Amino acid sequence: MSKLYDLRQNLKASIIGADIGWTEDSVIIKRQTSLWNDVATAISTAKHGCVLHIGIAQGKSEEDEGLLDQVSVILTILTTPQVDDEATPEEDLFEDLLNHVNGLYLSETEHCNNSFVYKSWTDQDVEADGGTRYMARQIVFARRLDLTKAAS
Repeated sequence: MSKLYDLRQNLKASIIGADIGWTEDSVIIKRQTSLWNDVATAISTAKHGCVLHIGIAQGKSEEDEGLLDQVSVILTILTTPQVDDEATPEEDLFEDLLNHVNGLYLSETEHCNNSFVYKSWTDQDVEADGGTRYMARQIVFARRLDLTKAAS
């Protein structure tokens, strides 16, 4: 797999392992066209009614030459609009997720500049293929990632 995929997979494992409300079924990292089907299925079976999507938004080189990038990692909590005014499933998961990922290293051997750094969050309405509406909270983190291929 690619280093970007591995980054998302390792972050998923860390979030699930932290026992902060997310399970294997409620965290999605894929980006194929069936994403919205997976979101709908995960939300319908999740005890908290939310799903977390882990994506990579962009990368920008930190060097004049080389492939050391600063990448933006977006975590998106998706839930359906709530009928109950008191229901806030995304709020119940947000702060624990934010605190777990900020400052996180994915291995004990990572360089000190490779931890996740919180940048921002935003709420928005999202309309999926087929017209289903979701409430989305996007949380942006940055971290360094060396995209240089290892010598074979």
